Amino acid sequence: MALTELLVALPLVSRGLTAPQVTAIYLVIGFLSWYIFTSITAWYRLKDFPGPPTTGFSNLWAARAIWTGKAHKFFVEAQEEYGPITRIGPNTLMVCDAATVVDMNAVRSSYTRSKDWYHAARLDPYDHNVLSETDSAIHNERKQKLYAGYNGKGEMDMEKDVDMILSEAIDLIRTKYMHSATSGPKPNLDFTRISRHIAVDAVTQAGFGKAWGDVREEKDHYDWLKTVDSMAQLLHSLAFLPELNRILFSKPSLALIGPKPTDKNGIGVFLGMVKQEVSRRFKDGEAKGEPVKSDTGRSNMLDEWVKNGVSQRTIELEVAAQLPAGTDTTSSALQGTMLYLLSTPSAYSRLKAEIATGIREGRISSPITNEEARKLPYLQAVLNEGLRMMPPVMNGFPRRVPPEGDTICGKFVPGGTDVQLNYKGLLQDKSVFGHDAHLFRPERYLEGDEEHRNRLFKTTDLAFSHGRWKCLGQKLAWLELQKVFVEFLRNFDLQIADPMNPCKLKVYSVPEMDHFMVRVTEAKLD
Repeated sequence: MALTELLVALPLVSRGLTAPQVTAIYLVIGFLSWYIFTSITAWYRLKDFPGPPTTGFSNLWAARAIWTGKAHKFFVEAQEEYGPITRIGPNTLMVCDAATVVDMNAVRSSYTRSKDWYHAARLDPYDHNVLSETDSAIHNERKQKLYAGYNGKGEMDMEKDVDMILSEAIDLIRTKYMHSATSGPKPNLDFTRISRHIAVDAVTQAGFGKAWGDVREEKDHYDWLKTVDSMAQLLHSLAFLPELNRILFSKPSLALIGPKPTDKNGIGVFLGMVKQEVSRRFKDGEAKGEPVKSDTGRSNMLDEWVKNGVSQRTIELEVAAQLPAGTDTTSSALQGTMLYLLSTPSAYSRLKAEIATGIREGRISSPITNEEARKLPYLQAVLNEGLRMMPPVMNGFPRRVPPEGDTICGKFVPGGTDVQLNYKGLLQDKSVFGHDAHLFRPERYLEGDEEHRNRLFKTTDLAFSHGRWKCLGQKLAWLELQKVFVEFLRNFDLQIADPMNPCKLKVYSVPEMDHFMVRVTEAKLD
């Protein structure tokens, strides 16, 4: 029977509807039936896991939590109500349990990265980098080749790279922002801006061999930070909407609306610059038979990757990834730790005293070295407490449960389920950090026996992930954190300019702080 004849035989036609109208109606009915069936099926798979009412049928609750810029509140409050494993979507659970995070990320774990979420985490939208690659074998092979560069091996000296950037920052602050008895009025320092500029220059210096000069010129070169800020809310929200994510990041969509190296603005300009720089290194390297060194005479990440046989296209992807991944996270850790430190006079005074004693006893060089900083117990306590209170990554980065399923927090989770990580909740777990886990109190890392202290440090270290997916940029981040706090506090005294409104904060998957203004005076180290 022909389709038209079949439609004529249907009851709807007898009501005066045409065949095309009937076809449309039945298509809608078919779609709704399919949607209801799949929604009920999805809900039923994870029906034993409590969560906000709509999460069994839709991802909109989680996407809205991100979109509002209050994800740290939404997810923490949900887990306080529903428990350490909470449903936040039809196929998504969220955990804030340290042991689960360690198990999922272990080197021999059978968990994989969730393809849906990581589509939105690609910095070059056309291919994956080591941060977004979901094929475990490809990820492991690539990470092994990149490890030397990220960890400053070969002829690199990341410590000197950071020292150079920090020296420029100290000079700038002393000249333009430091109040003194003899100086005229000076403006307050926007700590959010200078911390972001330090992070950008540190990554470009260590990564490419030449800093962009954001600190020295107080300029957002190439409008990079402006571009990142304009995209953050949308991209982080899309990561929690897998259906829309697949459409927008499909190859046909990217061909129409995606960034291109030939663009005159936006992310495309950055991709074009990366492509040009990497291409130059390969050509120069072939001509000279060796990596190209920067003006400092030192090697850098890009050079080490060329030397270690990483392909040109892979390097383009990794260079494009290292800037956003290594700047927003590090700068947010700097900002959050400084905010809590300046808001806690006892901690501020104790850290200043430790630095003053170290200088007086000759245990702190100028600038401080990484080795010296590691031996300052209260500095390490402050930095870990800052990371705990303001994790550089608050949520996201889901792992997919292996086909055979797994038991998480005492409950069996079916295979194929995505498990999101709630770092904010995990790092304020009272069973680990005590009844005052919601307070900034660095002393907690110096109390109790060695086993207890090690547990705190190891749990806090999960802010950089764990195992096979541990953050490759952790070494550079720690260099910046240690050196910034010692060098800033040995040179300056800092005070929050407006205690009633210290800053503006939005949290998507990564904290985005703005307008953190501080008054700077010359340090008085006794």
